[in-house]
Amino acid sequence: MTTVLRSPDVDDIAAMLALNNDFAVETSALNMASLRQLIASSFYVRLAGQTDALCIALDQDAQYENVNFDWFRRRYRRFIYIDRVVVAAHARGQGLARKMYSDLKLASQNAGHSVLCCEVNVDPPNLASDRFHEAFGFTEVGSALLAERANGQIPCIVHLILRRAPANPWRDASECNFGDAQDAKRSETLCRLTRRL
Repeated sequence: MTTVLRSPDVDDIAAMLALNNDFAVETSALNMASLRQLIASSFYVRLAGQTDALCIALDQDAQYENVNFDWFRRRYRRFIYIDRVVVAAHARGQGLARKMYSDLKLASQNAGHSVLCCEVNVDPPNLASDRFHEAFGFTEVGSALLAERANGQIPCIVHLILRRAPANPWRDASECNFGDAQDAKRSETLCRLTRRL
């Protein structure tokens, strides 16, 4: 039986919150107000089945306070940031995350985007996520130490990763921000790295 991806309605919010907070270490904890705000700011929100999985992604114009999102916003003029993908324990191994990423990629390309980005945990490690993103064509463009994660209880290191759509792999210079002299050399290096995708 094929699982259908759908947009959430108001009756799904409580179940989405519970699913997200079951995996707060890998994502981050939300409350009802912050989840509603995140959904309102999003470029893309999808559920699989009866809240078996969720995906939330934002574009560069979203009103969102997040250090990793800000890192990408300082370096790329246009992008889609995958904020969270959560799959319920009982629904693992069914390809739901892959299905959501494929659907998001298509939605992003239809909106004229060529850059998908997100972060994955290094410490604590998430090897399944590493393998998944490598298979999907993401490559590392930076790393960061987060002093607070999951309500400030767990410091962690993340890799900031990016996937460039293969249709136009040489748009790096136009999509990278060279805002100040201090970041210019770093941004130029990042652009050279992402061209290889």
